[in-house]
Amino acid sequence: QVLYLPFEFGFCFRLFFKRHKPKFGIILEYELWPILITSSSKAKVPLVLAQAKYNERSFFRDKNSFPIRGRLLDGFKLILAKSELHASRFRYFTDTNVEVMGELRFEQPIPSEQLHKANHFLNVADFKNTGRTCLCMGSTGQGEDEKLFYVMEQINKRVCELGIPKPFYIYVPRHKRYYNRIKKLSIEKKLLFFKRS
Repeated sequence: QVLYLPFEFGFCFRLFFKRHKPKFGIILEYELWPILITSSSKAKVPLVLAQAKYNERSFFRDKNSFPIRGRLLDGFKLILAKSELHASRFRYFTDTNVEVMGELRFEQPIPSEQLHKANHFLNVADFKNTGRTCLCMGSTGQGEDEKLFYVMEQINKRVCELGIPKPFYIYVPRHKRYYNRIKKLSIEKKLLFFKRS
């Protein structure tokens, strides 16, 4: 059953819990809704924060200016952090059990067809015999492209001076709507490229 969460008001959550009687709740990444958390505690609905990340900016903001926000973490029965770094930030604010679960998107099985295509590409590219290094820039976004293209340009100049083969760059934008801008940058920087999706 797919339902929207209620508005962030106590009476809405009381009605929600009364109607649907959830056994527990799982919140992903870092969603701290004070009324949801306190209402869950009052209704004895345990909450788990999974795939939990506490980015540096939020952590230092909460640590220096809003420590009360960090106390909301006490409302969780379990926090499953993405890494030990994130776990240590959560532990700073709470005695709740914090464990490292890793990154779910890296746990996905890779279809055998994609592995076959990857191996075919590696054979065609022949990096071992050509001496080329392969560099991948993934999930790039606005404001990063110009800087990364500048870096590629500087790397290419340096390897040419040293007589080393130019690297093979794999450039993966965060969104396909950025493709035309990336194509334009590639042409401006005189980089040979081909599109693959």
